[in-house]
Amino acid sequence: MAPEKPGKKGTRMRNGEIAVDIASEPLLWKDKKRILGLAISFTRYELTESRLLVKTGLLNIREEELRLFRVRDLSTQESLLDRLFGVGSIVLHTSDATSPTLKIEHVKNSMKVKELLSAQVEEARMKNRVRSMEVSDNACDDELCDDDHE
Repeated sequence: MAPEKPGKKGTRMRNGEIAVDIASEPLLWKDKKRILGLAISFTRYELTESRLLVKTGLLNIREEELRLFRVRDLSTQESLLDRLFGVGSIVLHTSDATSPTLKIEHVKNSMKVKELLSAQVEEARMKNRVRSMEVSDNACDDELCDDDHE
């Protein structure tokens, strides 16, 4: 008789199975990159409470995960053609090593998605107790500087 592997009591584990149930986060938003306003591309975006997933490809699928507490700044871009088709792009500037700038391209309701992302970023930063500091190149930008530093 084969030894029982860890998992639920009285059940056997098969190769490749995970013994612990990992609770999945609820999906807050999902969309595809749109071409001429149509969701016919192979780039998919999914937003949960703590991460943004970008899945690209049809045969060779690449998945990139960005933890929301790493986002430093958000901006939107809409060209004339984007506005005609009701789409826009969101640019995320992050402290992530693999993707310091991530672009969510040609999605519907880009302004609303940006606001949702912004709220989730703030929540994730508070939850993870992350603070960022801005550093100025000029030492005399603040009021404490006198004329001797010029």
